Amino acid sequence: MVDVTDAMADTADRDTVLALVGSSTQRIPLSEQIAKRLISLIGQEGLQAGDALPAEAKLAKAFEVSRPVIREALSHLAALRMVKLANGKPAQVLPVTGDLLEVYYEWAFRQDVKNVIELMELRLGIESICAELAAHRAVEAEIADLHGQAVRMRSALTDMDTYVQLDAQLHLTVVSMAGNTLLQHLAESIRRPLTAVIEAGIRPLMADSAALEHMQQGHELIATTIGARDPAAAYTAMHKHLEGALRRLQRQAETGPAEKDGS
Repeated sequence: MVDVTDAMADTADRDTVLALVGSSTQRIPLSEQIAKRLISLIGQEGLQAGDALPAEAKLAKAFEVSRPVIREALSHLAALRMVKLANGKPAQVLPVTGDLLEVYYEWAFRQDVKNVIELMELRLGIESICAELAAHRAVEAEIADLHGQAVRMRSALTDMDTYVQLDAQLHLTVVSMAGNTLLQHLAESIRRPLTAVIEAGIRPLMADSAALEHMQQGHELIATTIGARDPAAAYTAMHKHLEGALRRLQRQAETGPAEKDGS
């Protein structure tokens, strides 16, 4: 394993330059500079979730700062959910999750109504890519499960609460089938703030059998194209399916609630 002091030397010059570049307009607190260098250390040392960082005293010596500065830097990383702190124990690296992304998108969602449209546009692109990857990567058991979900959705066309739950399950299943953890974090963090919006988009369709059938056929086509291992068709099926929800939201933003369109 690389010595902590050596690892610090590898990045010290770069960090100094970056700090000097920003010094003319904004002085970065020392603890934040150290937090960034700790992130570099975690990567250089190849530390994984559950691994412990060096003790505070050793870090303070390596960075040539006081232990209180190290504690504050570690607190920054803990707030970002990168490390876990416990009294009397070294900081522990946490697994990568989408928690902070969810906080960010929830905040964006609450701040400006136009961000709802932008989140849906982002969702359209991400889930379309996930459908394409799922057609490449899904195993037979996953494909069978996806088809089963589409069948259960058709059986629940007259039960709105069940249908809404199955809709969420199918979309998240496609995301999982893509086999890309970072895409999954991104898709899930976007969907959670949009849950109420998505449900509100489905509810009006329950009174319009033609529109509801159109939406259901969209779900079935997604499952069929992924099952056929046709990436281009799967991408198109998901993209067209989500375009309906986006168009509806755009009309609502401009003129108020619309009566039709898929979600």
